[in-house]
Amino acid sequence: MKRQHGGRAAPAAKAAREDAPPLKVHKGTVVDLFKRLPIDVTCEKSKWEVYSQATAAVDPLEITVDRTRTWIDMTKILLEFDVEFHDGGAGAARALLTDTSSAVPINNVAHSLIKQIQLTINKGAVTVNADHYHLEAYFDRLLNYSEEEKKSLLSLEGWATDTPDKFDRLNPNDLAIPNPAAWGANNAPTVVEVGNAIRAAFDRETPNQGAKERVGLCCQNRAVKFILRPVIPLFSSQRYLTPGCELKFRIQWNPRELVMMNGPTVGATAITHANASYTIVNYSPKLHIRHVDVNSELHIKMEAAMLENQDIALYPYFTNRTVTHTVPDGRRRAQMHNVFQGYRPNYMIIGFQRGDAFDGDIAHSPFNFQDMHQSSLRVTVDGEEIPHQRLDLTSHHKEEGFNTLLQFSGRGIDSAPTGIDRKGYKDGNYLILYNFNPDGEQNFGYSYARNVGNVNIDVDFSANTVDNTTMVVSGYFEQETWLDGNKNASQRYSY
Repeated sequence: MKRQHGGRAAPAAKAAREDAPPLKVHKGTVVDLFKRLPIDVTCEKSKWEVYSQATAAVDPLEITVDRTRTWIDMTKILLEFDVEFHDGGAGAARALLTDTSSAVPINNVAHSLIKQIQLTINKGAVTVNADHYHLEAYFDRLLNYSEEEKKSLLSLEGWATDTPDKFDRLNPNDLAIPNPAAWGANNAPTVVEVGNAIRAAFDRETPNQGAKERVGLCCQNRAVKFILRPVIPLFSSQRYLTPGCELKFRIQWNPRELVMMNGPTVGATAITHANASYTIVNYSPKLHIRHVDVNSELHIKMEAAMLENQDIALYPYFTNRTVTHTVPDGRRRAQMHNVFQGYRPNYMIIGFQRGDAFDGDIAHSPFNFQDMHQSSLRVTVDGEEIPHQRLDLTSHHKEEGFNTLLQFSGRGIDSAPTGIDRKGYKDGNYLILYNFNPDGEQNFGYSYARNVGNVNIDVDFSANTVDNTTMVVSGYFEQETWLDGNKNASQRYSY
């Protein structure tokens, strides 16, 4: 789902097919030889400004941006803070984690620390009041960014991709290669003995690469700085926020049980830091915002349109709503009726995981969406199977489910490849995506405005459910924030 923002420019054209007509010479390469590029006079200058926490406490964290006289580029808003990961001790007994610890934070570290971000504009709420921020941010980063972007851009946010089938394995250190046993006669190894020694080296347990990278980042006996772009839907509208707006951010943090994972390291049986936790370093949080001075004539024109003509500033984007359903153990079928209470999302994500992982458990990652023995999945909108007929999930690699992921993220689609491959899909990345748009495309530069419908989900399991199997369903809905001439903020829909 590569940055589906209503109102944004269309993506670059896809690669030409073999049966496409040959490319023609671009006439502009010749006839425009003596023409200059058009001059953009919309913006006169821009600069970053920094805002610090408004109160002495950081839980919750509050940052206020006073009414501005300039425009705000909402795509250029960054949150910075320092974190100490420690053993959970009190006072002087507290010790920062080192690379010998068995504790490590979960993936997408900076976002995973956050339970909820509440944003108001001139006291009008423009965010949903929900506690699933870490999940929504994880889906956004997993599905909207390429593998290269995750290794570079998202490294500032603490992204380190977990190794498929090892989301719950805490083995950040390579298992040592054992010394070979004594050789045979005259200490001369036989071919078989050499072969056995080589196989032992290659067959040793390898680490969860993501956990290993996060230990190297977060467990080095020092504070860690993160710089992230908050996953606030309004910020993706690609439109500047008008002057005269006061922004208030209120951030609540997740409990340590959800953020930290803990277990025996390789070759050990005991947990070294059962109460591992984290602390946001006081006075470290800062908000970086890029302010833009717009051409004065255009500025006056836009303000006059809002005040005198009562024109409404529109900010289109997608809002998110996540719901869950816990399946009691011993069941072979589960159903969710009217999932979004009469609303139909544009896009929907379905995943399954252990119930304790969803709630926060030191032994299980909340991002481990795995095979919980689901054998088929049927989704209907107003009684009709849209867009897929019942999915058969009995094959080893769950190809029909994986194919739904490619409709958003695969090569040749408008989205960037996510780095998820066929083999690694079912072992932690087992997400099924639905596109309910009438044309089956993604929203680039236009809106569908068809958000009413009854969504039902039916799941069959090939074995009795265990571990309080939890079905996580996340819907993405078209939304608009409106600003009137007095800069009062309101939202078009109430999902």
